[in-house]
Amino acid sequence: MLKLVMFILMGLWAFECGADPKVFGLELKNRMSATGNGHYNLLLEELRKMGVEHSLQVYPLPRRALSFRNNKTSCVFPGAINSERLANPDLQNQALIEGATVDYAGLAVVSKKGSPQILAPSDLDGLRLASLNGFDTSVFFPSDIEFYMNYVREDEQLINMLLSKRVDAIVGFFPDLTMQLASSEVDLELNDPQLWLIPKQGVSMVCHETPENIKFMQRFNKGLEKLKKTGRLEQILGPHAIYQP
Repeated sequence: MLKLVMFILMGLWAFECGADPKVFGLELKNRMSATGNGHYNLLLEELRKMGVEHSLQVYPLPRRALSFRNNKTSCVFPGAINSERLANPDLQNQALIEGATVDYAGLAVVSKKGSPQILAPSDLDGLRLASLNGFDTSVFFPSDIEFYMNYVREDEQLINMLLSKRVDAIVGFFPDLTMQLASSEVDLELNDPQLWLIPKQGVSMVCHETPENIKFMQRFNKGLEKLKKTGRLEQILGPHAIYQP
């Protein structure tokens, strides 16, 4: 009887406190992985040590978007409310909350150094491009621009296609492409990105709005602020992360 009472009391306590939020991470080479060795993995683990408890599952973009849409008490990281709603229209009318900015990222079209820079959508007319799977880039371009698009799985493949001249330009996220170049041994330099399809925006934690997630976000923001003040955030994310908009 005593064990039953204790079990009920523990269940009530867990209900009041709320379970640790489920965070769906985005699989990004050099940044976040299922094996736990990316920069963002290290950041979340550092925050966990500071009391920002959560459970993390890392998925590719399509599965991560589906999981977040279907689980109305979950969070995603890295993310931004505008980007989540753009990628998944089903989230337009759902209440979401967003944490303080961790760093910045954006989607741009770039060519390799020594070739013409991509300054405007009209510069893409007739070109061969490459982009990542699971991201429909056609929504960013005027319908009268004609180009051929290749889709690949990883940033490394984007870089190799540009290096081998199989494409004229690539569509990719920054600083992810910069990080991939820094970690590889290929002899390739990119022109500075000028045509931003998604301008650099703050990256953070995004959650469905629930009472438990509001408290979780408060802990997340408090821990992140401490990491920023001590310089620990830059130590974790490294020199290629973008810290200013």
